[in-house]
Amino acid sequence: MTRGIATVTTASMAGDAAPGRPMLFAALIACSTPKPPAPKAEPPPAAVAPANTEAPDAAAPEVRARPPRILRIRLSPAHPRHTDAVEVAVDAVDLRGEPVDLDYDWRINDAPVPEAHGPRMSPGKFKKGDRIRVDITASNDGGETTDRSEIVTVANTVPVFKTDVRSVTTLPGTTFFAEDPDGDRITWSLEHAPSGMTISPDGTVRYQGSEDEPGGDYKVAVVASDGDGFARFEVPVTVSPGSKAATTAAAAKAASPKR
Repeated sequence: MTRGIATVTTASMAGDAAPGRPMLFAALIACSTPKPPAPKAEPPPAAVAPANTEAPDAAAPEVRARPPRILRIRLSPAHPRHTDAVEVAVDAVDLRGEPVDLDYDWRINDAPVPEAHGPRMSPGKFKKGDRIRVDITASNDGGETTDRSEIVTVANTVPVFKTDVRSVTTLPGTTFFAEDPDGDRITWSLEHAPSGMTISPDGTVRYQGSEDEPGGDYKVAVVASDGDGFARFEVPVTVSPGSKAATTAAAAKAASPKR
């Protein structure tokens, strides 16, 4: 509450003073001015947890164990020979990315090969004409899957010369030797040979000459064949004309006009 002093001037009142003299009253006037109430202290705002804008954590769905998948089986080489090793490449996957165990069951003409293990079969277990495949079993803790490769057929291997061709200086009287890795029988022949030159079944070259032989330079090819393939090499040979060929050549020269 606020207190103040106020001065009041009043008109003259009968019986109180002389007429016309003013009378002063000092009055203490209590002035009551309402004081605005003090603002109420508001309590501090309660702490609010930040809004979670992320989805609540959910357990990742567990991938059930399943057998692996075999995507591809490939044998190489595609046309193996008797002296080749045969290898297999396998693409197999597990949906959970776990390791996959592989089992190899090699077959030759549908018969199992017990001594062949792993992704490689060494040479010496098959021959020309054999049909090779491999059955693959891929396994994990979810089970197993089985598949088989394509079939490859063992190709022919041509004969191999055993005679050192660098040592051959003359054909007549030379005997050639060769081996066939498949065990096939070898037959011999000559190509581009002069008349009268032959080769025997044992690989020996003979030359008896021929009256009709014109003579000259030749590149004689010695050929060893196994019936499905061959090996060959050339030997340069020079021969003289036969007697009949020489007489014919001399007569032709004598009959030619002179210039």
